[in-house]
Amino acid sequence: MKIYLQEKIGNPDLFTGRKDELAFLLNWVEGIKGLTSKSRLLLARHKTGKTAILQRLFNIVFDKNDQVIPIYYEVKESKQHVGEFCKDFFLTVIYQYTAFRVDAIRLSR
Repeated sequence: MKIYLQEKIGNPDLFTGRKDELAFLLNWVEGIKGLTSKSRLLLARHKTGKTAILQRLFNIVFDKNDQVIPIYYEVKESKQHVGEFCKDFFLTVIYQYTAFRVDAIRLSR
């Protein structure tokens, strides 16, 4: 698997465990294609691996490049004007979407 989003855990080989949670989320992604998946909330205590799971899910889905476009956005823990938040969010979505589409074109050649 190619790493498209730098994972906070550092070396991707350090991602261990969470096989059941990741399998559930990958199955959920498959359901998105058939419009059978509903929105999900990932809720857990601080420092329990939520970010690691979501970043790994992003990389897997991005690498598969199969009808589902992953978008990862992390809300910063600082005071931020709504205009700056909107600009940052919009640019993140555009950059990730563009990268996904360029990768799809590259793979189709």
